Amino acid sequence: MEVAQGHIIGLLNDELVATGPDCSEVTLGILERIHAERLEIITVYYGADTSKSEADALVERIKERYPAQDIELVDGGQPHYKYILSAE
Repeated sequence: MEVAQGHIIGLLNDELVATGPDCSEVTLGILERIHAERLEIITVYYGADTSKSEADALVERIKERYPAQDIELVDGGQPHYKYILSAE
């Protein structure tokens, strides 16, 4: 998979599985890949350089796509990643 300069990357178990200019689209692509519609809970940990309002907007997009799942938002404070997702 080729990554263009300035694009967001999406990793799944340390494997590059998605890339693109829009973080929300990359995140939704990862959730699609893991069949999030089959899961119960999706937790979004947002990083130190991500604003709460930006994270809230991502969660709203996820809720629109996956209305049956419980979506949680946590201030993870991680330094290098905008978001880390946990799904169960």
